[in-house]
Formats: sequence, C-alpha cells, structure tokens
Amino acid sequence: MKKFLFLGIGMLLALASSSWADDLGHADRRSSLTVVIDDNYPPLIFRDENGQLRGLRKDMWDLWSLKTGIPVILKAMDWNLALEAMKAGRADVVDTVFMTEPRRQLYDFSAPYNSIDVSIFFNRDLSGIDGVETLRGFTIGVKAGDACVTWLRDHGVGEVRPYSNYEALTNAAIRREIQLFCLDQPPAKYLLIRSNHVDDFRYTKPLYTGQMHWAVRKGDVLTFAEVSQGFDKISYAEQRDLERRWYGRQILGGLDWREYGRWLLLGAVALVALIVWNWMLRRQVSIRTRTLAAANVKLEYLAHHDLLTGLPNRLHLQEILRDIISLADQSGQMIAVILIDLDRFKAVVDSLGHAVGDAVLKIVADRLTSCFAAPSVISRDGGDEFLVLIRTESVKDKVMDMIGAFHRKMANPIKIGENEFVITLSSGIAVYPADGGDFDTLLKKADMAMYHAKGAGRNTSRFFSEDLAKKAATHMEVSGGLRNALLNDEFELYFQPQFHIGTGAMVGAEALIRWHHPERGLVSPGEFIPIAEDSGLILPIGEWVLREACKIAADWHRDGYSLPVAVNLSPLQFRRGELARQVQSALEESGLPPDLLELELTESILIQHTEDALETVRQIKSLNVHLSIDDFGTGYSSLAYIKRLAVDKLKVDQSFVRDLNVDHENAAITKVIIQMARSLNLTTLAEGVETKEVLDYLHRQQCDYAQGYYFARPMPVRDMIANFRTDRTKSDLGVAVAPGTLLL
Repeated sequence: MKKFLFLGIGMLLALASSSWADDLGHADRRSSLTVVIDDNYPPLIFRDENGQLRGLRKDMWDLWSLKTGIPVILKAMDWNLALEAMKAGRADVVDTVFMTEPRRQLYDFSAPYNSIDVSIFFNRDLSGIDGVETLRGFTIGVKAGDACVTWLRDHGVGEVRPYSNYEALTNAAIRREIQLFCLDQPPAKYLLIRSNHVDDFRYTKPLYTGQMHWAVRKGDVLTFAEVSQGFDKISYAEQRDLERRWYGRQILGGLDWREYGRWLLLGAVALVALIVWNWMLRRQVSIRTRTLAAANVKLEYLAHHDLLTGLPNRLHLQEILRDIISLADQSGQMIAVILIDLDRFKAVVDSLGHAVGDAVLKIVADRLTSCFAAPSVISRDGGDEFLVLIRTESVKDKVMDMIGAFHRKMANPIKIGENEFVITLSSGIAVYPADGGDFDTLLKKADMAMYHAKGAGRNTSRFFSEDLAKKAATHMEVSGGLRNALLNDEFELYFQPQFHIGTGAMVGAEALIRWHHPERGLVSPGEFIPIAEDSGLILPIGEWVLREACKIAADWHRDGYSLPVAVNLSPLQFRRGELARQVQSALEESGLPPDLLELELTESILIQHTEDALETVRQIKSLNVHLSIDDFGTGYSSLAYIKRLAVDKLKVDQSFVRDLNVDHENAAITKVIIQMARSLNLTTLAEGVETKEVLDYLHRQQCDYAQGYYFARPMPVRDMIANFRTDRTKSDLGVAVAPGTLLL
C-alpha cells in the first residue's frame, strides 16, 4: 500500500509541475526561437544542390516548432560564425555541438542525442596509420574550429591545415592536397560515398567518441527549459521515423522487442561458440606454446643472419665487432674490416636472372668461408657486398695473404647450369684502431678504399689512407663546384683548329670545355670531367657544350666562316636516349646547318648497348649530322659495328701519333688504322701532332686531317675569330703546296 501511495503522490506532483510549466510557457511564450547550426554536417544538416537546407536536425526543429507553436528561425552557417553569433547574442540555441571543457564555461548543454566516432581518414595507399603516435610528422586536415583541432593539439599533434567546411576538407583529401584528415565518421562517410571515392580511403579506430548536443548560453534557464519541453513532446516513434529516413537505422534508445530478440539469440549462439572455442583453445595451448618457442628461436636466427647465405648480417656483425674490439684492446691486436664487392655482378643478374645471381652469391659465400677461416668473421652486407673481420697482430701481411688466396679461388670459373663465367672482386680495408674506433667509421673508410680499388681497374684491393680521404673530399668539392659552375656561367668553350694535311686548309675545330673556377682559376678538364661522369653532371654539362658549340658555329657561319665544329659525347649521354632530341633542338635554336656539326663517339659506346647505340645513331644521322669515332685504337671496336654505325671519320688517338717517328710499333698501328679507314671509305684525323716529322709521316700514309700543338693550341672564341682573318700559307705547316694557296 505504501508503494502505491508514494506512486500516487509522485504523479500528482508531476502533473502540478507540468501544469505550472505550461502556464509559465503560455504566459511568457516567445515570438520565435533563433537556432544557429553548422551548415555542412551531413546527414544531420546540409544544403542540397539548390541551396536548400536539409537533414535530420532540420526535420527535428520543424517538428519541434509544430509541437510548441513557436516559429524556429534555423540559421545554418559556417561553424565559427555560428559560435560567434551565440557569443554576440544573435541566437538563442546552438545545435550540433560537441561538449569540450572550454565550451562548458560558455554553454549549458542538453543531454546527448547522438554519439559520434571521430577518426583519422587516410588514402588507402598509406599504411601504418594507427593511433596518435603514427600521426606525428604528417599535416592533418581539419575543419576550422572543430573539436578535433583541440584534441590533436592536446595529444601533441600540432601540424594541422584548417578548411572552411567538411566538403572542402574531403575534396582536398580526394585531390591529395593532404594525406590525412580528422573528421567525424557520419559526415566523412556521407561525403565520400556521395563523391564516389569511399573505396579510396581507410580510417583508424576512433580517436574519441563525441556526444552531440544542443546548448544555450550559460545561465539561460528559461530558454533551456523551453527547448527541453518542446523536444519532450516529440514521441519516440516520431524520432525513430525521422532517423530511419536519414540513417536507415535506429540511433537513439528505446526498446524494440523484435530487435532485442534477435540480439538475444545471437548472444546465445555466441556464448555456445565461445564455450567450444575455449575448450579447443585449452586443448591446443601446449602445442602452440612449443610451436611459439621454436618460432622465437627461428626469428632470433633470422634477425641476425642473411636468409640466402646463412652468414651473419650487418646487425649481428656490429655486435660481434664490439666484442672483438674488447678482446683486441686487451691483447693489443688490430682488427681489419674488409668490404668486398663483386665486380659487374649486376650484368650477371641482368643477363641470366636473379636465380643465377642468388646461386653465385651462395658460391661466393662458400669460397669466402674456405679462405677466411675462424676466428675471422664473414658477413653478407646485402646485395653483392660481403664484410670480413680479422683480428691479427700483422694486418697487412695476413690480410693480403688471405685476400690473395680468395682472388685465386675466385679465378676458378663458376658453372651454373649451362652458364660458365668468372667473377672478380674489389675490396677495401680499414684497420682498427688506426682508421676508426666504431663500426660505422670503419665501414665508411673501407667503402672509400673499395671504390678506390674499383677506380684502379677492379679485381684488386686497397687499404684506406688519408690520401683517399683527401681525394674523396676533393671529389665532393669539385662535384659541388660543378653544380654552381652551370648556374654561374663559369664554363667556356675553347676550340682547337683541325687542318687538311694535303692542302693545309683549316677544315674544322674541336670544341673543348674549360672551367674558370672563381677561386682556383682554370681547372684542368682531366680533373673535373671524370668527376662529372661519375656524378652524372656530365649530362647537363654535355648538353650545355652541345648548345654553346652550335650557337658559336652558327655565328661564324653567319659571318661568312663555314667551319664544321666537333663536339665530344659522353657514353652516359648516348645511353640516356635523349641525344637525338637534344641535337635537333640545339640545331634549331642556333640555326646551324647540320652538316657543320660533327659528334665524336668513344669506342666504349660501340661495345656497350650496341643495338640501342645503333638506333640512336640512325636518329642522329637522319639529321644530316657527321659522326666520328674519337681516340680510335684504344678500345675494342668491332669493324662490323663501325660499318653499321655509318660513321664518317676515325680519329687516331694521340698516344699512337705523338711519337710515331721514334716508336715503330705506334707508327705501324697508325698506318694500319689509316689503311683500314680508307678501305671502309672513312676519313682519318690524327690527334696530337706536335712535330714536322710526324706530320710528314702522316702525309706519306695519306692521312686526311690533323690537329695538335704543331698547328695551334686550343684557344678561346676571340682568338679563333682573329685566326679566321689571318692569311697563312701551307709552308707554315711544313707541307709542300702549290703556290698561291690561301689558308684560313
């Protein structure tokens, strides 16, 4: 009876309170209610293609107005403007607002009407984005004024890029202006689906779950009560119908017995499955434990060894070196760190495949193990490089003996299937403690010595020395200076005239680059050209030489001096496949007739990438440009390829020409080259002519052209122009000529 009595009293009090509130509302009913809301939070609130306001919250406020009889002025705007309107008193209620600590000081909040998960969205091409620690270093896209900005900064993620609204934010992500963006899941999914890009993005587990509220200014009790009473008049069924219209499923609370029954059944099935799974798990625990123990042992091995050869890897070698250094310090011994690199291993892989390459590495590892016995330590450093540690009292003698034995072992051919070949190696050696006290320093210096061994012709070894360090520093200095030289116009072309031996006439000039260094003065091409080749800077430098030579020769041609100009080409330029286009561009820009340009190829171009070389030559020859082979006789040219390449001229290298009057072998070689060229209908030019005796010999052998210090040294453009204007006679060249011949 007491329970029913208390229940009756409670109902009477509730009715009295409701009646009082209704009387108060009728007595002081407002004429309208102004609500500010975000204008871009689909599907809660957004504008359609006609600019009309739509969404779940729009329908809810319309229903609230219908229930209360109070017109609602719903103002959808930029979120920051909405908050500013509340602050200035131009609105009564703000909707779709998350509760944060700073906002609690400004507003009284309703109970939450929705829970929103906030995640980081990212392009599906990215990986490893999971949690706040993985966000640092990225710029995160956010909506200006969003609660997510505060959350990110509170968690140490300060690099954010604000956007005016959610649509602008998602569009920026689609255009890849940003890689990651922070956004509430409902509007993010809605906008990505609508733009047909939902499959392009992934998202993290929620950073946090926000509660969606409406709110009034702090202390505005009457407005808070009035709005609350209006929403209380909206039934659960009416709310559910609106939510199903926009979400297709129920969000708010309320008991649906059919749904409850389905979940109950699923729960029962899950419980049975859990019991069965738990029984099976207990049964397999001991088996899994043993398996995991074995796997841990294997993982520990793999973490410290090379999978292909079974040798220790670099990580393990670092640990071993620390222990060996401790022993060496106690015994007063030294440690040699040997870095071994296989010569031209890439060519083996490119031609025979990775399977053969792997088999070669295994054979090399076996031969290393047989030559460098314990206590030496052998490691594979990755790719085609191996590392060896040797602790000894006499480094040079013992190390060179072991390396010599390994070279002899590697001289034995390697046979894999039908393939048989020999692999050579280059190695660099650094010594502890003389060259360094830690792994990284010793490896760096061994690497420097190894590259010096490769530069010395490969298949050899070099110890690190301070001279190598100086050369490396000079290499870096020159390489950096070359980059600045292109930008600062420090290069200049010199020209060395070329003469017809029979008539003495100037028939051409070879363009030779010179570098005027601002501090070092004139730098020898022999010093900077190899570094340019090694660093790849020969490509822009070579293109500059080509364009500048064409421009100068075109100027001469316009002034009445039609003198062909020869330009040297780097093998790297030839292999890049853009040479024909560059030549055509240089000719068109300068206006130089193609028959006044001669391109000089090296013999190495003929023996590497021959089919590609043939195609490039065909393209260049189609431009009516002349081709010659420079330094002929120093390489291994194929006569068949010379014919196929359709070159016009052979240049006999100066190493054969300079002293042929006293060196009979060089004279014989020069004679053979001239005769061979004539049989192939090619002209010949002898380089390095410095004496009258050499010139007379070349004349007797019917060599066509010559250049060298006997005629003229390389000279700048201004001296060439002066040379054009000076009459010279053939007697100046020491060749018998007919009277009255005029020489340029």
